[in-house]
Amino acid sequence: MPFTLPAELSWPLLTVIAFAVTLAYLMFGATGFGASIVSVPIIAHILPLTFVVSMITAVDCGAVTTATLRLWRHVDWREFRRLLVPLLADIATGLTLLIRLPRGAALLALGLFIAGFCLWCERLRRRRSLRPAASV
Repeated sequence: MPFTLPAELSWPLLTVIAFAVTLAYLMFGATGFGASIVSVPIIAHILPLTFVVSMITAVDCGAVTTATLRLWRHVDWREFRRLLVPLLADIATGLTLLIRLPRGAALLALGLFIAGFCLWCERLRRRRSLRPAASV
């Protein structure tokens, strides 16, 4: 079933989307990851999940490319080559599931992932005391 954006999204909804993306990429800028974990669940309440994942993935590719071009001298290319094949396989698997899963199953999977991630983060927080990260 093809998806088309509503002709008009209300200003409050556009504000929520802009806030979610801004918050997500502030986190990405500070940590180097996490933009999708923050933005997708929020925006999925407004737009269909398949569109949101595709949109955030495209924005993520731009952010990662920009960061890589700025910091390419610090990249461990041996490690990158080691991760490239599993990375491409995971992208193909995720894209296939995104296209083929019914909307309800995809939203349930997203909810379970978010709940599991929150539990994992809470377990890490309790296990260790928080300390400032070393500056680069």
